Amino acid sequence: MTYYSHGAIIAAQQSRKRKEQEQEEEKMSKEMYADLENWEFKIVRSYWNDFGNPQKLQVMLEEEGLAGWEMMEKLDDSRVRLRRRKEMQKRDMALPPGIDPYRTQYGGGSRSAIAVGISVFTLLLGVLAAFFIGGSSSNPPSQEIPWVAVSVMIPAVLVIIGLIVVAITKARRL
Repeated sequence: MTYYSHGAIIAAQQSRKRKEQEQEEEKMSKEMYADLENWEFKIVRSYWNDFGNPQKLQVMLEEEGLAGWEMMEKLDDSRVRLRRRKEMQKRDMALPPGIDPYRTQYGGGSRSAIAVGISVFTLLLGVLAAFFIGGSSSNPPSQEIPWVAVSVMIPAVLVIIGLIVVAITKARRL
């Protein structure tokens, strides 16, 4: 058998296997979506890629399971697709306090909260820098004022920009 005929046989086998997988996936998709009107779906997100940790993924799935949600697929370490039967909505009022059947965020901290935190931290650093620059300089006080103003104004502007970003982000969600 020549090298070329061996390669052709492997290519034909791979092609056949790929076609079988496509047919299987198509059949599974048809079965899954045949009963679509009786299901609801959601994606739960984690800003900290918590779903890469099997224990955290399991905790989230157990919490969601209380409301009848089950995992369809893990999209990546920050997103998981869930589904549940629509009749499970009737049990939502009996869920333990703190269980939101329609939550889409897992874990702490949103990006907007992180942006505000960083802005506030930067402002505090600017104030400390102004204090130390102003207190340790041998120049007359009249020449220190611009540096103090600059070291306070830059973080203040960053905080304002961060708040604007947060406001825009929240407005888009509404």
